[in-house]
Amino acid sequence: MKLHIHIPDGLPKSEQELEEEEKSKMPDSAFTRLLRTKGTIPAWFSHAPDHEAALGYNDFEGQVPPELFKKDLDAIFLNNNRFTSTIPDSLGESPASVVTFAHNKFSGCIPRSIGNMKNLNEIIFKDNSLGGCFPSEIGKLANVNVFDASLNSFTGVLPPSFVGLTSLEVFDISGNKLTGFMPENICKLPKLVNLTTITERRDRRYQLY
Repeated sequence: MKLHIHIPDGLPKSEQELEEEEKSKMPDSAFTRLLRTKGTIPAWFSHAPDHEAALGYNDFEGQVPPELFKKDLDAIFLNNNRFTSTIPDSLGESPASVVTFAHNKFSGCIPRSIGNMKNLNEIIFKDNSLGGCFPSEIGKLANVNVFDASLNSFTGVLPPSFVGLTSLEVFDISGNKLTGFMPENICKLPKLVNLTTITERRDRRYQLY
C-alpha cells in the first residue's frame, strides 16, 4: 500500500472549490430566509417539516439543538457558521452518514456517544476549538472513510482503539497538541491512503514510523 502524507499548502481556493462551497449553501426558501434573519437555530427547527440539514455557510450562532441529531437525516452540514457551544451528547443518536462541524467555534470534547453512529462514513471537526483527548469510542466507527479533526486543540495520544477504523481512507489530525508517536497499527490500516499528522509542535514528534 502506498501511503501519501498530505501537508496543506495554504494556496487560494480553486474555482471548483468555490463553486462547491456555493452549492453547499442552504437552499433559498421562505423557511431558510427566516432562519437566517434569526441568526440562531430555533429549538423548533428540528421539528419543522421538509427542512434541509444543509445549514452551512450562514450566520448561525450559539447552541445547536440536541434534537437535530435525533432526526432521520442522512447528512448534517453545520460548517462555516459561528456556533460556540459544545457538541451535544445526542450526536450518537444520529443515523447520518455524513456530519460536518468544520469552521465554527465548537468547544469541549467529542462526545463519547460518537461510537454509536453505525452509519457514519464521514465526519469533519476541522477548525474549531475542540480539545481534550480523543475518546476511545471513535474506534468503534468501522464504516468511517473520512475523519478530519485538524486545527483544534486535542491533546494526548491516539487511543489504541483507533485500529478499529478499518474503512478509514483519509485521516487528518494536524494542527493539534498531540504528543507521542503515531501507532504503527494505525499506519497499517487496510484502506488508509491519506494521512496528515503534522502538528504545531516544532519538533514534529507526532510522525510516521
